[in-house]
Amino acid sequence: MRKPLVIDADSHVEEVDQTWDYLEEGYHHRRPLAVTTENIPALAGHNAFWYIDGTIHPQYLGRGTTVFATPLSMAYASTKPFSLGSQGMTDPAARLRDR
Repeated sequence: MRKPLVIDADSHVEEVDQTWDYLEEGYHHRRPLAVTTENIPALAGHNAFWYIDGTIHPQYLGRGTTVFATPLSMAYASTKPFSLGSQGMTDPAARLRDR
């Protein structure tokens, strides 16, 4: 029996620095900046953030709380069962293996 074809239409991708290379030149000065901090146990490995227009994202407390593994420089991203190249779509072969 053939292995069924699976198409993941809701696949999550964690942004990497190279994601912002595709911004139009006029917006390069507003590119998100990855900031990695000390790995504080209370944040469960979420020790990296995107600095965007004076605010950090993702936000883990208060309104607009979100939990991601981006940027991939955070400790939490390394604990996931998929390689960093697969998570950030920088290694398409690994991403296909992880489907």
